[in-house]
Amino acid sequence: MPYKPSLKYDVLANELLNGENLKNALHIYDFVKANKLSISWAYNDNYNINNKGKRICSIKFYKDVWNIIFFKRISDEIFDKLNLYLSDDMKKFFHENYTKANCSGHVEKGEICLYAINKIIFGQAVVNLCACNPLVFNNPTGEMLDFSKELIMVIKNLLDENRTGQTKSIIQL
Repeated sequence: MPYKPSLKYDVLANELLNGENLKNALHIYDFVKANKLSISWAYNDNYNINNKGKRICSIKFYKDVWNIIFFKRISDEIFDKLNLYLSDDMKKFFHENYTKANCSGHVEKGEICLYAINKIIFGQAVVNLCACNPLVFNNPTGEMLDFSKELIMVIKNLLDENRTGQTKSIIQL
């Protein structure tokens, strides 16, 4: 039978993480499972958190480092919808932590991100936003973990509303 990657097994067996990073990654894993979301293998040490087949976010592992990556591409529609559901604290947290245009996906390849954009998100100017991966948390702890869990649930609820016809347009995250 072919090998089917498993986030929990890969992280533990390959000893990619240890200490606080391992604890926090497993905390997100348990949170995802407790909320009846699925985790699917994407490629290498990359996994998607899904709600009924629709991606909510991705998790990527390196040796001693892990990332939670929200929004592979950016659109006004996504942020317009999120604006209706996110608390002011979450919007503020986004503004304080969005990914600048030297995003990890390009930096690790020795490239400079060519997709920097400036736009208004949640009523505030966002300068030099990476349009490839606009929200990436490296080794999230504390407030970043809390924000990630809350954002996962907001996106899950938006996807559920879209399926039941409560929202008029499809949200692709």
